[in-house]
Amino acid sequence: MALFIGTQGFAQQTTNKSALLKFSMEKTAEFNAKKAEAVLFARQNNLPLFIENDQVFMELMYIDEFGKPQYYITENVNASATISTDLVNSGGGNGLSLDGSGMTVHEWDGGAVRGTHQEYSGRVVMGDGVTTTHYHSTHVAGTMIASGVDGNAKGMAPSANLRAFDWNNDESEMASEAANQNALVSNHSYGYGRGWSDGVWYGTSSISDQEDYLFGFYESQAQDWDQIAYDAPNYLIVKSAGNDRNDCGDGSYPCDGPYDCISHAGIAKNVLTVGAINDIPGGYTQPSDVVQSSFSSWGPADDGRIKPDIVTNGVTLYSTDDDSDTDYTSLSGTSMAAPSAAGSLILLQEHYEDLNGSGNFMLAATLKALVIQTADEAGTADGPDYENGWGLMNTLNAAQIISENQTLNVIDELSLNNGSTYQRTVTAVGGQPLQVTIVWTDDPGTPVSAALDPSDVMLVNDLDLRITESSNTFYPWKLDGNNPSNAATQNSENNVDNVEMVTIANPLGGTDYTIVIDHDGTLSGGSHAFSIVISGITTSTPVPPVADFSANNTAPYTGSTVSFTDLSSNGPTTWSWTFSPSTITYINGTSSTSQNPEVTFNVVGTYDVSLTVTNAQGSDSEIKTGYIVASTPPVFSLPWTEGFEDVGTTTFTADAATIDGLPEWSYEQTANGRLRFAAGSGFYHSGNYAATIDASVSGTYSVNYLISTLNLSGYSSSTELGLSFSYMHHGEETHANDRVWIRGSNTDSWIEAYDLYANRAAAGSWNNVTGIDIDQILSSNGQSPSATFQIRFGQEDNYPATSTTASDGFTFDDITLEEADASANIISTFPYSQSWESGTGLWSQSGADDFDWTRDSGGTPSSSTGPLDGHDGSYYMYTEASSPRVDGEEAHIEATFNFTALSAPQFSFYYHMYGAAIGSLHLDIFDGSWNNDAFVLSGQQQNAQGDSYLQANVDLSAYGGQNNIIIRFRGIVGNGSASTYYSDIAFDLVEVVEGAAPEVPVANFIADVTTVNKGGSVQFTDASTGSPTSWSWTFTGGTPSTSTVQNTSITYNTAGTFTVELTATNSEGSDTETKIAFITVIDPPVADFTAN
Repeated sequence: MALFIGTQGFAQQTTNKSALLKFSMEKTAEFNAKKAEAVLFARQNNLPLFIENDQVFMELMYIDEFGKPQYYITENVNASATISTDLVNSGGGNGLSLDGSGMTVHEWDGGAVRGTHQEYSGRVVMGDGVTTTHYHSTHVAGTMIASGVDGNAKGMAPSANLRAFDWNNDESEMASEAANQNALVSNHSYGYGRGWSDGVWYGTSSISDQEDYLFGFYESQAQDWDQIAYDAPNYLIVKSAGNDRNDCGDGSYPCDGPYDCISHAGIAKNVLTVGAINDIPGGYTQPSDVVQSSFSSWGPADDGRIKPDIVTNGVTLYSTDDDSDTDYTSLSGTSMAAPSAAGSLILLQEHYEDLNGSGNFMLAATLKALVIQTADEAGTADGPDYENGWGLMNTLNAAQIISENQTLNVIDELSLNNGSTYQRTVTAVGGQPLQVTIVWTDDPGTPVSAALDPSDVMLVNDLDLRITESSNTFYPWKLDGNNPSNAATQNSENNVDNVEMVTIANPLGGTDYTIVIDHDGTLSGGSHAFSIVISGITTSTPVPPVADFSANNTAPYTGSTVSFTDLSSNGPTTWSWTFSPSTITYINGTSSTSQNPEVTFNVVGTYDVSLTVTNAQGSDSEIKTGYIVASTPPVFSLPWTEGFEDVGTTTFTADAATIDGLPEWSYEQTANGRLRFAAGSGFYHSGNYAATIDASVSGTYSVNYLISTLNLSGYSSSTELGLSFSYMHHGEETHANDRVWIRGSNTDSWIEAYDLYANRAAAGSWNNVTGIDIDQILSSNGQSPSATFQIRFGQEDNYPATSTTASDGFTFDDITLEEADASANIISTFPYSQSWESGTGLWSQSGADDFDWTRDSGGTPSSSTGPLDGHDGSYYMYTEASSPRVDGEEAHIEATFNFTALSAPQFSFYYHMYGAAIGSLHLDIFDGSWNNDAFVLSGQQQNAQGDSYLQANVDLSAYGGQNNIIIRFRGIVGNGSASTYYSDIAFDLVEVVEGAAPEVPVANFIADVTTVNKGGSVQFTDASTGSPTSWSWTFTGGTPSTSTVQNTSITYNTAGTFTVELTATNSEGSDTETKIAFITVIDPPVADFTAN
């Protein structure tokens, strides 16, 4: 039978493309800076940029913290039969015909692959455009994909494609290929020069003169490669173990090894590190067939982890060379061992896709578990060792497990929740070992300070595997890093490796054994994905599920979020939730059939909760009576201020329906979000605490929401409410969730009130936001304050705030909600005039837009757009359309007027709209509902940047005698045929006066000249009275022949006399003025003369 306590979830099972692309961009900048520094250092110190001879190729990459040059180095000093890959190719005799067709493997190496070689011509693409070929890169490529024109050089995947790169900027390119090309497997047969390399000792004697401390050390490159693997869970990186064992020099320092001589990314947790053995031409039959090469580096990692992971042939391997399209050579090294594995791995993904459908591939953790599970025993004792890792790769065994999975569930990709346990009972077949392997892609570890052999454990998520039978418990294999030659044991938990295997050598046939997986500590993000592979069992006997669940808060306030967690066992496949009474709302994309729904309770009372779960064998229900008791949050009396001084130093990395010390606050996040109240010095606007929301793990995107629910039932929609707060950003980039939202109740739609990114100050500086008009925002969206009024502060990005100015995140402090003096913010004295010389007066920026209007004097920052100065004085308001603004974004600024003393208010302003990409300017009126586009200007209105402002007049007689009339200027960025930044719109001198009753306009116009040479232009100016709001021109003989702008310039290209007509229109009607033969166009004089 199978007993599942836990979930089949999706943590770390989806490629985080945005995180990978950001990582790629950052690593490119880092590589370029380090490379430039290294080249300069080399020139100043007479060091070579490249070192090459018959045995080695090296290239300078960077200068380390101790001032030592760091060189990438190739790791070279009848493979397919050794690891049984030939037995899965066509003709291998096992019913398989795997050749890599339709698959792509990746390679990073010391130079370009000779893509025209007869073994793979037409199947190689150099992804970085490098053209200088190298023998090492070409040899590695042949080991993976050579077609077998020369049968002795046939590669592992003879029909596969290859995307290849040189090793410069490798980390950036790896992340980019994982994001954009869905890379599955890549080979890296290189590392850094460590210890003795080519007769030079590269160690750091200030740390140790007995050993290069970087052997076994989890350094920043290992962390980076783990990060790439974490963000791209389908991508398995294959890394050569290195050839440092037994390397010696002139005796000034000890020889390298034998143990603890793997370095660089070979120490990473999430890669497959490959060591080299001698060739086994006839194939493996027993452990003694596996003979270590004289050079392959041995583990352990400094924290005792098992490295290498596996071994393959790496001695005298025959493959393609780059001297010609028909050239071959033999090389030795772990450089040759790694591509044997990489080429074979792509065949296993091909086989899995063949059986599971196009585009369905194993997770990298699954592929790694499969290879380790099926490796042939090597070494003098059972189990893993630091010489051969988990043994000799056996491609046939791995392929057969994939085939077996079609009828017997022996490969699973699952997820374990915090505090939960996975259990599965299986029946041993007997006569062969019962063996279980789990692998998980772990979060990147944190490198420690430089030291010799630090024992700090790099494992972040500690899953634990064991098998029980009656009173017997079988533990996973583990090794002792302090005694590396000792045999592996199975007598306790393994707390250092993210690979665990339990082997029962002689199980009792027909006996049930229970596989148990739980965890120590806390799982990052609340759950963690793992892959499991099982062998030596008969068909499992499935059973119906058993329902169970929990909630993170059983006494919530109405409106707050409650998260329910399914705890059912025995693998349910469907879920059905019921709440009685049903006055609840599912939120965050969940529903009654979600496994783990999120719910808000809308009405005070006691709720029964029921969960019914089902699988193919049956169903079960769990009913918890009176499980949830929802109450009304306390009624608040304004002003309300939150400075977070009562919360202490608590950090949250999971959703929190309530926060101790902050009963009105809750916290929601996606995986790897974080809320801190004591982030460090400089993070507080006042007092000793503030709220900082950011990502908890570098490179992994998270969305954070800090939500306050306030009982404002004592306040009506007519109450003037103002929100103020202080905030700081820490290098945040723009994202859709970098906002503040409000809503009248917990069931209303969220309304954006403020754009945190667009209005940010410099990183590390506080921005003090005052007077966000809460009541106006609510009322204009049909909402009003209630007992569950909410404010939500958002943040989205993918790096922790490590200082006030570094990486990502927002910090909030001193949040205030208060009643505002309604009359103090209303314009009621007329005539009214605002020319911006002393600030913005009673005009306020709206939060429900994309960016703010800017008060400025002189010209705008962008050339060829915007005015050169104000119309009335120096200052004016304008929309800055330069990046990060894009086409269609809006800026709003508004003021409230009391027109009770006016019967026919007349509104006027001056505008300047010049630029090749000018968008539009809109005037909107609110009198209980928005009446948009009371006046609209679209496109360029001036003919030159230095042209005067033009005046617009808008009749507001319809609003005479009314109070609380909001007038809003809405500027929209254009695109046009030019760059968006040519779209600066300005206005100045806003006036309101009492006017006469509205009347039909009287059309009239003037021209700057009425006689013009052919090809000349005439400027026409509207001279109509009666405040028209639109204009329609007709120009006989002119170009253009029509126009709808108020004032325009027309070109005449034909001689003659021409008529001009203008129709002026407003809300009362229209009038037309026609001037016949108004314009005379003459041929220019022709110069001529004679002489006597």
